[in-house]
Amino acid sequence: MDVVGQTADGTPLDAVAFRQALASANPSVDYPPSLAMCMYYFTTSLDQRYPIEDRDTGDLMLAPVGAQAPKFFQREPAVPPEHFTHKPAEFHAEPRMMR
Repeated sequence: MDVVGQTADGTPLDAVAFRQALASANPSVDYPPSLAMCMYYFTTSLDQRYPIEDRDTGDLMLAPVGAQAPKFFQREPAVPPEHFTHKPAEFHAEPRMMR
């Protein structure tokens, strides 16, 4: 699911902040709180160039501390991520130019 979370005033939230807002006792975002249960793993491509056909392969997955990379997704074997982390700072690292 592709969703851009935002606060009531329209400020966009990154994935981790969006998940935290949904999971709080009084969510500050106008989305179904049950959506937080679907936001466990976050995956992004390491290469964000366009067109997509020009991208190199590789992805980064962020998961809660203690979670392992998924072995199945919707009852099908999952393709393991190239990089896996529990650290939001790694997931939100400053982009680097690729040559």
